[in-house]
Amino acid sequence: MMVQAQVKCPHELFQSPIRWNTRGGLSMTGEFSGIAVPVLSMFDESFKINKDAQELLVKHVINNGANVLFLNGSTGEGQFLQEHHPHERVTLIQATRAAISSMNDSTPVIFGLYGESRDEVVTQYEFILDAIDDAGKTAKVDGFVIAPPLTRKMNMDELESYFRSIISQVREPVFLYNNPSKFGRNNIPVSMLDDLLSHFDHLKGFKDSSPSIEYKMEAIKVILNKDCVNFYTGKEGDFFNCLTGTTVEQAKRIGCIPSIGNVLNLPSKIWNSSLKGKEAFARDLQEQLNGIRNKIYHEASKPGKAQRGGKIAFSILYRSRVPRYHPVVSPEYEMKLEKTTIDGIRTNLELALQEGFMQLVP
Repeated sequence: MMVQAQVKCPHELFQSPIRWNTRGGLSMTGEFSGIAVPVLSMFDESFKINKDAQELLVKHVINNGANVLFLNGSTGEGQFLQEHHPHERVTLIQATRAAISSMNDSTPVIFGLYGESRDEVVTQYEFILDAIDDAGKTAKVDGFVIAPPLTRKMNMDELESYFRSIISQVREPVFLYNNPSKFGRNNIPVSMLDDLLSHFDHLKGFKDSSPSIEYKMEAIKVILNKDCVNFYTGKEGDFFNCLTGTTVEQAKRIGCIPSIGNVLNLPSKIWNSSLKGKEAFARDLQEQLNGIRNKIYHEASKPGKAQRGGKIAFSILYRSRVPRYHPVVSPEYEMKLEKTTIDGIRTNLELALQEGFMQLVP
């Protein structure tokens, strides 16, 4: 099923005379600090990347505060692309770079790799490097995100050996991704994270999407004791909790990888408010984010809510710019789309724009 919605929305409702960009706050930890938005992959009906839609989405994401662009992540249906349409990943990178270039921007790009074994992940890494070389200047990746095996449960020694053998093969900056529910029930122990950070200077970040705030706090404690490493919560609803009680310098190294960053600028506002020491304001922004995000996502209790909702939102916001684009998600996320659902998302997008939670690309 294609999540295809013929959505009519008066584009003038969403016009903004100001191009507002919330990017900023980069610290000595380097170019990867802050809000790393897991960019949606904008498919056409054949699951090829719709270049026009992808470029416009990337511009929207940067315009709404992204400090880093995370391609081929779970939100970007990266596992589906890697398995079924591997060459489209290069088109995804090229469209992203074209958007960045057109904005005279320098937002870094990181890229997700997946596999059941060290050899499979390294093979994917080499495939992407070769494809980038073939594409020339139109494609470039600044770092790679590595997760545990997709389905294979490992003991601790196996898991550490898996990471060590992969990280040692990757020349670019590496970011680890912890999400036991998505990756074989493998949870990366904080002690293992500490060991890996001590051993690899090019291990630059750690994303945690587990449900435990206690685990996040332990990981943050380890990371803040290292140099030039960033933590990212993959749970946008608990971003403020991760920042609570930190100094401004520490907050620079505590970021978020928010799916809602494909639509809204609230995660960026939360982070930038924390960098200014405005804790109460950041808390209020978090409450507003938690109040609206599941009203933009589609069927929030079902897998694929961010993919469906984000693509529906894009089709509403930019219908006049990419009239041939229709929301398409991978088969595992397909659901019937009702007109009342579209109307509800449209209403909340109007509210978000009025409140300054989003700015459109001019």
